Amino acid sequence: MSNTSAPHAAPRGPSSPQPGRECGECNVCCRTLYVRDLNKPAGVACKFLTPSGCSVYQHRWDVCKGFVCMWLRDHHGLFADHHRPDQLGLILVGKSDDDTGQTRFVAHEVWPEAAQSPEAQRVIEFLAQFGPVKTVPAAQPKDQLHDITLTVNGKVIEPHAA
Repeated sequence: MSNTSAPHAAPRGPSSPQPGRECGECNVCCRTLYVRDLNKPAGVACKFLTPSGCSVYQHRWDVCKGFVCMWLRDHHGLFADHHRPDQLGLILVGKSDDDTGQTRFVAHEVWPEAAQSPEAQRVIEFLAQFGPVKTVPAAQPKDQLHDITLTVNGKVIEPHAA
C-alpha cells in the first residue's frame, strides 16, 4: 500500500470513485467478474467491451454503473497506482456485513496465480487485518462462489444447495 502504517479502521470509503482517479485503460471488471444481470460468466469479456471501451457506456446497466472496485474508490490513499487491478492482477471488492458490521473482502484474480505475487500477497495480508479475505482464482465458474454473502434489506440470502 502507499501508506506504510496501517489505518485504525477497515479500508472503506464512499462507493464513488476517488476524485482524480479513473479506470483509464483498466477494464478488468468487464473481463473478470461474473455479472448475473448480463448473463456474463467469470473470466469472459463482456460482449459490449470493445478495444476502445464499453460500446454502451452511456446506457450501461445499473449493475455496471454501481460497481466501483476498491482501488477506484480508495479515499484513504491506501492503494498506489500500481495496485490498479490490471497491474496488480487482483480486483478487490470489500463489503460490510449488515448485521455485524464486519468487513469482508474478495480478491478476484485477473490471471492465474496473480494472488501469489509478492505485491498481491502484501495487499491480501494488509486487508486481512480488517476482515476475512476470500481469493477467487482466475476464471472460477460462478457456481463455485459460495462464500460471497448477499443481502436484501439487511437480511442475508443463503445460497441454494446444488
